[in-house]
Parts: sequence; structure tokens; C-alpha cells
Amino acid sequence: MILVTGGLGMIGAHTARALVDLGEEVVVTTHRRAEVPSFLAGRVTVEPLDVTDRDAFLALAARHDISDIVHLAGSIPGKDPVRYFRTDTTGLLNALDAAHAWGVRRFAVASSLGVYAGRTETRWHEDLALPTAELPHLIVAFKKAVEPFTTHSLQGSGVQPVARSPS
Repeated sequence: MILVTGGLGMIGAHTARALVDLGEEVVVTTHRRAEVPSFLAGRVTVEPLDVTDRDAFLALAARHDISDIVHLAGSIPGKDPVRYFRTDTTGLLNALDAAHAWGVRRFAVASSLGVYAGRTETRWHEDLALPTAELPHLIVAFKKAVEPFTTHSLQGSGVQPVARSPS
């Protein structure tokens, strides 16, 4: 079963739909949304979860046999950038803890095309080194940090990290 955190958000719901369409069993988490999009109704299992609650996150394994994680849960930055970074980093680290604890096959995080801001190439691809340019938004700054956080956190664990930018 594949876990999609933030699975009732716009990107999460469409990711869950694509996985279900491929024949995968999917469990999605939601923190604030209650309404399941009609295209997912009856096709996924929905679990309420605050990804910053490590114990609640890890407890999902008692209810589901999770083989892969797609971590898409995130918050919207407010006026306090430290609070935003703390919230989303805590969620990421809890998801990474779960990947280790559950021995999942793959761990995917959503990146952003914004991480390539400052590159002069006209076609961006995942093999490009990430520039150290001034980043236009807090979400882009966090997404830029997510890739090395994920790669280094999973190194040597047997879990294959996957970081994808929407294209």
C-alpha cells in the first residue's frame, strides 16, 4: 500500500488518483480537509493525521501495510518563516522516520521547478546542480532543502529516495 501524505490537497489528490489508476492500493492523509474529491471517493483509504505528530504518524503502520511513501503534506507560510520551516521540516523528518521504521521501498517528495531559479539553461532537468541564487519564496527555499534532507537521511537505509519536480 502506498501512503500519500497530504493526499486530499490538490497535488496529493491527483497523485493518489494516478496511483489508484495504476492499480495501487492507496491510503491518503489529511489534516484539515474533510471532503474527499469525487474522483477518489471509495477508491482510497483516508486517515486523519497531523504529520508533525510523530507518534500518530508511526501508528499508521499498525493499521496499514505501507510499502512506499509519497510525502506531499505541507503548510502555507504565514508571517513567521521560522514557524513555517519548523512545521514543514518536522513533518518531513517524521515521514523519514516512518520510512526507516517501516522499511519502505521508496520515499518520494515533491520538489519545485523554483529550485532551479538562477540556472541559465533553457531546459531544466534533475541532473542539474541546484544554484545558490536568491530564492523567490519560502516554499521554494524549503523545497530546495528537501532534496538533500531526503537523500542524506535515507542514505544506507535501503529506501530509494525519489525527488520530482512538477514539469
